[in-house]
Amino acid sequence: MNNKDILANAPDGATHWDCSEYMIHVHDGNWNYWSKAAGWNETKPEEETRSLADIKRIVELEAYIQKVQADRIDDIAIERKRWGREDLKALAIRDIEQQASGIEVAVRINLTSYSDPYTVRLMDRATELREQAKALAESKT
Repeated sequence: MNNKDILANAPDGATHWDCSEYMIHVHDGNWNYWSKAAGWNETKPEEETRSLADIKRIVELEAYIQKVQADRIDDIAIERKRWGREDLKALAIRDIEQQASGIEVAVRINLTSYSDPYTVRLMDRATELREQAKALAESKT
């Protein structure tokens, strides 16, 4: 039986549990056992007893710990998503800048003339790529 079950099955007036099906009520120094079959009767506890108030506090703390853990898991998930977006953005910017650099290097290696229409188109494309990378870096998404 778990702590929640112990509290849920405690009869009115019970103050302790003796690690079995019996609840104990201490009244004027007398211990009374309760069982579903016999109800309350005067008996001396034979086993270790636990306070229902302590058990209730343990249940409250366990619920609090579960909430804190769930909140922390949510925080970690949000942080991972944020970092994931930033990492993808950084990779996209680097990719665009590398494409622009590749075009510029290819043009320099094969340069016949800056006035050649093909060279002008390639250099325009490299400029467009650099502007895309800059715009992406400045964007908030």
